[in-house]
Amino acid sequence: MDAFSLVRLSSDWLYTIKTKGSKTSSFEPLSQLSFSDLLSLDHDQLKKAFWINMYNAWFQHLKAQKTPRELLFTKTPFRFKDFMLTLDEIEHGILRKLKPHPGQTDPFFSYAEEVQQLTLQTEDYRIHFALNCGAKSCPPIKFYGAVHIDEELHLATQSYLEQEASFDMDTNTATVNKLFEWYASDFGGRDGILKLLARYQVISQTDQVKLIFGSYDSTPALNDFA
Repeated sequence: MDAFSLVRLSSDWLYTIKTKGSKTSSFEPLSQLSFSDLLSLDHDQLKKAFWINMYNAWFQHLKAQKTPRELLFTKTPFRFKDFMLTLDEIEHGILRKLKPHPGQTDPFFSYAEEVQQLTLQTEDYRIHFALNCGAKSCPPIKFYGAVHIDEELHLATQSYLEQEASFDMDTNTATVNKLFEWYASDFGGRDGILKLLARYQVISQTDQVKLIFGSYDSTPALNDFA
């Protein structure tokens, strides 16, 4: 099976979950993929589209199964044909390029060899505006394809900032939610966050702008899909 077909499988499963169709027909082909199959995702456009779709689909599946939240991210892996991956391994290992969870302080933290072989080649902070964990401050779920992934992530970033970032001209203060504080290193620290806000015209310039990390609404969202 070619890599673009793998991406379509991930998108089909996510669509099936959204439309509440038969989970078996979309789930089974993915569960039969081997590690070598996934190595065919050989550039970042393919990897980002496939693994974002997989993360969002697997989270929604576990949520529908009423999996306890303390088990969701680290204790309930998706089982492929010959190996397994948890949500945290997909997000922090593959998509964040082998970084630990923000709450992980173990200096010897490492990922399995399989995760290391599947990881992105280049970090992309925009994945934070595509992964959904069921909270109101999470970005809505969209369907990602490899061909237009850059444009799709650009639009996802723009949409998220419109909802979760603001600027007060009177006090020259930009406010973003806690996600930006938790993953500040992914954005390049304070200066990187301000540059991002300027790039998306939340602020007009970065000089002397005060940055505040506001609240993150963890209340469960009624509908996770866009």
